[in-house]
Amino acid sequence: MDMTKIKMASFIAREPDVPLFWHTLSDYANGDYVTLVKPPVSEFYYLNDTENMEAEIGYSTFKEKDKVMEMISLYKTSLEKLDSFYNELKVINIKEISDDGLKETWQKIIEIFSEMTQVYMNTEAAKFKKIEKRITEFLEQKIKDKINIQEIFLKLTSSEKNSLFGEEKLRVLKELEAEEEIYNFTLAISELSPLRLEIKNRYLIILPQILYILMEIGLRNGLNEQEVFAITLNELQEVLQEKTKPDKNTYAERLKGHAIIKQDGKKEVITGKEFDKLSRHIQNLTANKNITEIKGQIAMKGKVVGKVRKLIDYKREMESFMKSFNKGDIIVTGMTQPNITVFADKAAAIITDEGGITSHAAIISRELGIPCIVGTKVATKILEEGELIEVDADSGVVRRLSS
Repeated sequence: MDMTKIKMASFIAREPDVPLFWHTLSDYANGDYVTLVKPPVSEFYYLNDTENMEAEIGYSTFKEKDKVMEMISLYKTSLEKLDSFYNELKVINIKEISDDGLKETWQKIIEIFSEMTQVYMNTEAAKFKKIEKRITEFLEQKIKDKINIQEIFLKLTSSEKNSLFGEEKLRVLKELEAEEEIYNFTLAISELSPLRLEIKNRYLIILPQILYILMEIGLRNGLNEQEVFAITLNELQEVLQEKTKPDKNTYAERLKGHAIIKQDGKKEVITGKEFDKLSRHIQNLTANKNITEIKGQIAMKGKVVGKVRKLIDYKREMESFMKSFNKGDIIVTGMTQPNITVFADKAAAIITDEGGITSHAAIISRELGIPCIVGTKVATKILEEGELIEVDADSGVVRRLSS
């Protein structure tokens, strides 16, 4: 790792309880990136110009209709494979399966989820960054009313049930005399956004089964529950093939904190003082606690004032969060999960660090009709629990107010 080359870092996502093998399953980006892991939380960052690189790839890919349709097809194939595999897993008795059967099941997990991760990565928010800018510029050329521009943008990028491309979208685009690539871009956003949500839902359903299998592999090879979270995919494969024995000292070091960094096409795991130094460097590049305004992308318009309620770890915090959440509070989270719908209708607004117009938060906020700003990158780090804020989702700004 050469830290002197890391001049910029851009937050992508935050997830709890992600095993190290998953981080080494596939690349999260075409360029450089880093995943900082302070168990149980993993944070993902693009490095240097990777976010712009991803935006260019998305733009060149989704301007072609056949590429859009191909990605839609890949998503549907992945969903079918996940459903089929989940049904297989439900009838397997892991405790009674042979070692060879366990290896075969694990190999199938790797194959299916390597494919799924690749499909999911190809529709990350950054892939649509330049596309969204292009659609906005097109609307600005055609429409003079700025308020109307945002409303039409949201209408064109909203998903529609039971339709590849709704009649209302087609009518609007025809009236605006849109060129073919604008049709293709709006098709990509509106169709791929609900498919991303479906994949996420399936992943959350099947993940406990995968972790159960991972734990059984660990148990049969002398690894405890924590240690199996700190083993790379290659190391795990070698243990399964009986080429090496588990290195408990290495896993113990990683459990204190580690990073997976891809730099100049090479990926490595960083621990110890090197990890601490890298973590501080990334934090210095991305978070300023003293700022009074945070900007993000408008997912649903509106303007409200309310108290911050931060939700970081859905698994550990959800129950207490729901009990103490009051009507009119503002949800501030890394990324909304599907189970947030049970109380989101009480929220005055939603703010996320992650995502874009295709994210779950964008979809759910439109369904509920509440203001939403996504992709702030730093909201959960800057805003304090209980502080009073103004969410101006007409302009995409969150303002900190004196209590």
